[in-house]
Amino acid sequence: MKSYFVILMITLASSSVHAIQNSGFIDTELFEKVSKSVSGTRAKEDVKRIIQNHRVQATKGYSDAAKYIKEELESAGITNIKVHKYKSDGKKRYNAFTSPMSWTVKSGILKMVKPYELNLADYSEIPTSLSTLSNGGSWSGELIDAGSGLTDDDYANIDVEGKIVFAYGYAGRVHRQSVIKRGAFGVVIRPSDSDRPEMRDAVRYNGLWPKKEERKKVGFGFQLSRANSEVIMNLLDSGEKVIVTAEVDAKLHSGKLWIISAVIEGKEKDSGQFVLIAHLDHYRPGANDNASGSAALLEIARSLNGMISSGAIERPRRSIRFLWVPEHFGTMAYLSKDFGELEGAICGINLDMVGENTKITDTRLDLILTPASAPTFFNDLIVEVVKEVQRKEPVSSTGSDNLFEYDVKKFMLGSDHDMLNDPMIGIPTVALGYWSDRYHHTNEDSYDKIDATTLKRNMIIGAYSALWIANAGDAEADDLAILTFARARERIIKLGLEGSLSLNINDSQEQIKYLTDRIDLQTEIDNKALMSIRSLRSVDDSMEEMYRVALDELGKSEKTLMLSKIGKASLNVPNFVSGSTARIPKRKFIGPVSDSYADTWFSDNLGAAYKWYSEVKVANLELIRYETVNFMDGKRNISQIHKLVSAEFGRFNVEITERIIEDLAKLNLVEWVKLK
Repeated sequence: MKSYFVILMITLASSSVHAIQNSGFIDTELFEKVSKSVSGTRAKEDVKRIIQNHRVQATKGYSDAAKYIKEELESAGITNIKVHKYKSDGKKRYNAFTSPMSWTVKSGILKMVKPYELNLADYSEIPTSLSTLSNGGSWSGELIDAGSGLTDDDYANIDVEGKIVFAYGYAGRVHRQSVIKRGAFGVVIRPSDSDRPEMRDAVRYNGLWPKKEERKKVGFGFQLSRANSEVIMNLLDSGEKVIVTAEVDAKLHSGKLWIISAVIEGKEKDSGQFVLIAHLDHYRPGANDNASGSAALLEIARSLNGMISSGAIERPRRSIRFLWVPEHFGTMAYLSKDFGELEGAICGINLDMVGENTKITDTRLDLILTPASAPTFFNDLIVEVVKEVQRKEPVSSTGSDNLFEYDVKKFMLGSDHDMLNDPMIGIPTVALGYWSDRYHHTNEDSYDKIDATTLKRNMIIGAYSALWIANAGDAEADDLAILTFARARERIIKLGLEGSLSLNINDSQEQIKYLTDRIDLQTEIDNKALMSIRSLRSVDDSMEEMYRVALDELGKSEKTLMLSKIGKASLNVPNFVSGSTARIPKRKFIGPVSDSYADTWFSDNLGAAYKWYSEVKVANLELIRYETVNFMDGKRNISQIHKLVSAEFGRFNVEITERIIEDLAKLNLVEWVKLK
């Protein structure tokens, strides 16, 4: 009877989705209204205005850009606007993130004076040439090659005190090793051999990111183009003594992280909201990263409000919220202090680098789905919206006619969707972006790489998705349940097929268990995605439970078929060792662990134990830690957490999961739940 039920559900879903695709799961009339309303030309003009500012977090350049966003929202008739400001001083922490210092900068010039005079870098011409958060002052000294400049070994045979270090590591880490620890005056950063060698004149973006207590020790940093770096390398290689001077007019101080929040109110204020977010910060120009996302978000808000005000569309049932943030740091401050604004948020989109002229940047859109810890129906829905944009390929009158190409990708870290996908925040958020852009984080991320057509297409995706969610009711939820079930069926069957093809009778019990765990995890994800559809319903009389039971049966069937290949009916694998079944961790913070060149709190406080993270041989360690944190709900033991994360990212030893959790516990970020 159960098998018949599964077949019935599969047949129903397959035929229904086929009908949806051909009869219009996408509301064609609404899609066309959105397409005509959003203007790639206007958004491109917004990019031009935003990139006039060097938009470093907690600085005047950022706040000036934020003021522009606010003024444009007001001009568009949007009245529900708030400006949030949070302390940012290099010490204040928001959960596991330390706020950056603020910075006022006027100028910065680096010159070689011996063996001959040569201007090497000038902030007024290329803002990325001066490392963010460089201190003010005048310096002169010999340039000393320190290789990467990142490790103690790089300094084993050189004395850098009172000198200037020439290295290819990230400026912040080189500065900490050479200036903070060893008394150098500053750092001059060259591109590594593998860093876009064809871009000879590009100057990459780096920062020093000092902590508040380090302020008096902070020196300076400059980044050089490959062309200028080779001049210096040739001189040093020939035995010449190179003397450089640095003049920087800048100050480090306390400041504020600004968040702009705007809302288009829905008719039913208690029925939830949809969230669109983009980070406004970055270097000048930073046209695609991320003036493009910020401009796209502004134009979506302007267009939706205009359509509602003119009567072209009705006011939606649910609210739509727009957030312009300083990436990571500002988002975490907002979630720590004003999370209540996001009450009832169902799902969201992060717009990060959405304006590329793809023929110049040689990129295609990355649609980044949510992680296993944040299952949602929205993954399947937005894929349908993206497909519709590909089918229609709308263009801007002032843009290109480039092909619209995209890849659907599993979850990737790197922007503000990292925070929103945290189950403790509970806003499953996909990301749109062209992240393989070779001009990323250089001065060549410029206005000439912006395409009004690309902006328009991504704004259609964001605006149409927002309206679909904001308007969805019981009928839309029924269609969505069919779509989600059908796609879930495909995913589970695919995993079963992949497992059967890879399975060998000589495989270990652990490997066989891993293959079945993948099916279990996917079934759990898709069941929760189905149940998330209930957030759209006005009544609880729904189809999701029926489909959930069908998926459970399908998952069992696929595992049985897989095991039958090696003559097994079931598995009997013992629990993991090391007491991992008896220990239940519960985290005490929201959001991921900040652990980067811009925030060294985690590594500093772990001390020598942090070395393990650079030595352990496992792929996707950063993603493993992210999901390990997300699954620590105070109910799962270490073994259960490991099973989920291993099924998501591939087999690895449980000791790695244990080590990550133990380190977080050492820093008082995790507590242990006592077994009753």
